[in-house]
Amino acid sequence: MDLGLEGHTAIVAGSTSGRGAAVATMLGREGAKVVIAGRRQALAQQLASELPRAIGVGPDLADPTSVETVVSAAKRAFGAGDIVVLNSGGPAPAVDLDEGLLQSGPTALLFRQVDLVASLLPCMRSRPWGRIVAIGCSRVQQPLAGWTTDPPSAPRRVVSRVGQRQEGVES
Repeated sequence: MDLGLEGHTAIVAGSTSGRGAAVATMLGREGAKVVIAGRRQALAQQLASELPRAIGVGPDLADPTSVETVVSAAKRAFGAGDIVVLNSGGPAPAVDLDEGLLQSGPTALLFRQVDLVASLLPCMRSRPWGRIVAIGCSRVQQPLAGWTTDPPSAPRRVVSRVGQRQEGVES
């Protein structure tokens, strides 16, 4: 399949394992230059080495300085980013949650995802070409017993539903 991604740069958040790694791999195989971003630096670099044109960066995207780190690395390696894939790991079990974890984890990650999109919009607008893909968690719609819903995915679900209604689409 040719998705027409040759010459485009994709920044894939949370892409050192699972669905994020699968998306990053597919984008790389389709011709995109890929920035694999996730907390596990060594794994990010290992995955990047398996793709034709990729780099691995390892900041924790819940950290306020992480967006600058990721975007700067993308610019140094590839010039800019015009595809961003927002992905994150699943939530902690409900029994492990406390206020500190909620404030430092999912909420902070949501803000960093917004920052990441905002930092790439000027490049997307100047081309004019860009893609923003937000991957959510099914636990927002169908929570599992003993697990919390995925707070970073909740706004995605709301935005998706509003957009669908505006376009006359019901799910």
